[in-house]
Amino acid sequence: MEGAMKNSSFLRFAGPTSMRMQRSRAVSGGLARASQPVLVIATLAAPFAVFFFDRLEPASVLRPDAVAALYLLGIASIGTSGSSLHALAAALLSFVLYEFGAAEATSTAIALSSGDFVVLAAFVASAAIVAWVAAGRTRQVASLTARQAHGTLRHELSERLAEHHDEGSVARSALAFLERTFESEIVMWLGERAFHSGAGTRVPHPPSYLGTPAFDGKWLWIPLNGVDGQLGAVALQRGPDHSSFDDELVHSLSADIAHSVVRARLTGELHQERVANESERLCTALLASVSHDLRTPLTTIMGAAESLRTFGETLPTQDRGDLLSTIEAEGRRLDRYIQNLVDVTRIGDGNLAMDVATSTVDEMIASAVARLRRYDPEVRLDVHIDSDVPQVRVHAALVEQAIFNVLHNASKFSPPGHPIVVHAGLDDHVAVVIEVVDAGPGIPHAERERVFDMFYSADRGDPARAGTGLGLAISQSIVRAHGGEVSAHAGGDGVGTRMRLVLPLVPVGCEPCH
Repeated sequence: MEGAMKNSSFLRFAGPTSMRMQRSRAVSGGLARASQPVLVIATLAAPFAVFFFDRLEPASVLRPDAVAALYLLGIASIGTSGSSLHALAAALLSFVLYEFGAAEATSTAIALSSGDFVVLAAFVASAAIVAWVAAGRTRQVASLTARQAHGTLRHELSERLAEHHDEGSVARSALAFLERTFESEIVMWLGERAFHSGAGTRVPHPPSYLGTPAFDGKWLWIPLNGVDGQLGAVALQRGPDHSSFDDELVHSLSADIAHSVVRARLTGELHQERVANESERLCTALLASVSHDLRTPLTTIMGAAESLRTFGETLPTQDRGDLLSTIEAEGRRLDRYIQNLVDVTRIGDGNLAMDVATSTVDEMIASAVARLRRYDPEVRLDVHIDSDVPQVRVHAALVEQAIFNVLHNASKFSPPGHPIVVHAGLDDHVAVVIEVVDAGPGIPHAERERVFDMFYSADRGDPARAGTGLGLAISQSIVRAHGGEVSAHAGGDGVGTRMRLVLPLVPVGCEPCH
């Protein structure tokens, strides 16, 4: 494009780091300007110092070559400033004073010989070489300083962009950083999305084809290129300053932004893929769970009902009572399972609303224990509630459901004759802790977090006792909605499982479960 990169070295630094760079440059420039008179004085003083030093000594003490060496030392000192002009002036002045001193020592008129021209060449060559080396070192130091400042800015940008994981937030963070760094109006296009730092102004569009950086008279457009092609473009409005390093900096920052956009897109695609896989897994698990956990009690109920209908009064009273008890137990099992499915649906939709009120912990535990005894009349429970446990502000029915699910899970794995220990106490006066300890086979350490996933059942030695994998997941959602947490631990002496429910005294959020 016509005008591509024309006068594109216009950007200036304005962020905290770049402001330090500007101040450093201003100070260096101020010192350089302030040192000009000093340098002129030194240029004149060095040769005259040698000249007068030579006058203090008899001519027989200092040989001519020693005097020339002193003049060279003065010239080299001036040359270290990096100024070729001042070094050359010092060389010429030194030569004149050297010749004048030599003529005075011999009481003859100044007459230039071939040897004098050698001295002059030596003086000038020394001045040029030292000044050239010093100027090169000065430029090298300035370049390294600028590159270090660029590296600092790139590191700061990378740290800022690493905090964001979606394309929009990456673009907005990059836009704010560029605006602060270059003190310029910034425009960024990512596909059809435009991000603009200016308020209430028209957003310019990039050139129709932008393969390389281009300057359109007002905006410097730089393409944001990814692995698979161009992602978009970033534009900076023209500024007043010109620096040979600014182009390199803005191109480097643009490349870093492009890499972060690619990372954000890949992260989004990976998340979508993970969500799709998780949804498919949950659907498969739900279908399998519904198929198994509904069919089993229904089959039992239908078998018991058919036996009662077929044999009727011919069955002994005890057998009829057993069949009726079976129908009742399996009906409750169906009711519990359907309630879990309803809770899962409400949690997934975010509709498990909270009705918070002041409740007592002992009442919620007592209600959950009573429900458990209806399902499992032979269960043994050992309940201890500390006297200092205060009332809590919770949705009592939901917390009771969470406690019941944990108790029911413990009852399935506790060996016959071993009680389930329930203890409620106060933790540092900030939370109520309810612990449920069973004497079952325990949960492997690697699975103690996964047991709270939907439809996941830990391998605890008896597949027949494994449930649907919903109860603990529902309990976790309910307790987290109150700002608490449910966690699984090893039981006492490494035997069994200890489930720990933590409910803060001041609930955090109390929002619908998700």
